Amino acid sequence: MEFFSDNELGKKELVTEEIGFNVYNAILGLFDKYEINFCKYFPENNDKREIIGTNRKALVNDIRGYIPSLENLSAVLEWDVPDKYAILDFVQYCFTKITDIEYDGRDFFGRDTYFTLGTDESKKSFQKEVNQLFERNQIVFYLDDDGSIKRQLPVEMGNLITNLPVKTNDDNLNELISLAIENIHKPKLHDRTFALEKLWDAFERMKTYYEGMNKKKSVSTLIDNVSKGTDDFKQIIESEFLLLTKIGNDYQIRHFEKGKIKVSEKRHVDYLFYRMINLISLCLNELNN
Repeated sequence: MEFFSDNELGKKELVTEEIGFNVYNAILGLFDKYEINFCKYFPENNDKREIIGTNRKALVNDIRGYIPSLENLSAVLEWDVPDKYAILDFVQYCFTKITDIEYDGRDFFGRDTYFTLGTDESKKSFQKEVNQLFERNQIVFYLDDDGSIKRQLPVEMGNLITNLPVKTNDDNLNELISLAIENIHKPKLHDRTFALEKLWDAFERMKTYYEGMNKKKSVSTLIDNVSKGTDDFKQIIESEFLLLTKIGNDYQIRHFEKGKIKVSEKRHVDYLFYRMINLISLCLNELNN
C-alpha cells in the first residue's frame, strides 16, 4: 500500500527506537493474517495427514518457549506492551517460520486442504508490511532480507558507511572495519558498543599500517599523506588522532579497567562511531588499493 501523505509530503524521518502498543497490536494483526503460512512447521492435519490449517496452540507454545518474555499474543493496552527486544525477536521468529502455501481442495468434511511450496513470496510480503509499519511510525528498525533486525542509521552516518570503500592491503584492518559496520546496525546496545570497540581496534591497527616503521613514524607518515602538505590541516588531523586516542584510553571502548568511563547512551555511541568513521574514511582514501 502506498499512502497519499508519503507521496505528497515525503516519508517521515525515522527517529525512535520505541515500539508502542498500536504498533505491537498491528504486528499481532499480521501474525493472525499469516497464521495459515505457519502450517509447514505447525500443521493441523486430518485423518489422511493432509494439512487443513495451522496448529495455533503448538505455534504459540513454541513462540513462548523461544521468547519467554512474550507472554501476551493478544491485543494489549498501553501498559502491557512487551519490551521492544521481545517484539523484534517475535518479528524475526515469524519471518523464519512463514512459508508459501497453495490451496489443494477440500477433504471429506468440506475443510480446505493445503500443501506447502518452496517459494518465499509470503515471507517477502510479511517483511514489506512490517517494514512499512515501522517506517510509518518513525521507528528506526527494519527486517532485512536475511531475517535479521537492523536499524536505519542517522542519515549522514548511513550515507558515509554505505559509500565507504574498504579495500586496503591489510586484511585485518579491513575485517575490523567491516565488523564494526556490521554491528553498529544492530538494535542492542551491547552490539553497538562492540562495534565501537572494533572501530577503535581498527584505528589502532591503522596507525601501524606502514611496514618497517615504528608506530609513531607510521602515524606521522599517514598524517602527512592525508594532509597533502597543508600545515593547518595537518594540525587538525594530528589533534583528531590525539583526541580519539585519548577517548579510546579513557572510556570503556578498548579498555575496561576500573576507573574507565562507561559509554551507556546510544546517542553517545553513535556520535563517537560517526566521529571515528569519518577520520578512518579520510585515511582510507590514502590506504585503499
